[in-house]
Amino acid sequence: MSGVSAGKAQKGDVLVTISEPGCERTIEVRSTVQGLYGRRIEAVCMQLLDELGITKGRFEIVDQQAFDCVIRARLRCAIARMGGLL
Repeated sequence: MSGVSAGKAQKGDVLVTISEPGCERTIEVRSTVQGLYGRRIEAVCMQLLDELGITKGRFEIVDQQAFDCVIRARLRCAIARMGGLL
């Protein structure tokens, strides 16, 4: 997936990539702890996007056991790099 990214795909971090800013909002989560925390990671992303009023864009989240605060920070950074306007 090409687009704007923030973070790294390394332990304790998360790589967030935003593409297709005009499409319906979708979130794809891949995680080393998918079975345990996949839904929680998606919920954290959805909550932040709702708070920011973002209803469009494709979001790819590649998690490597990052804390919620790291996920939120990387997502905010990627949104800022996209221009904040999705």
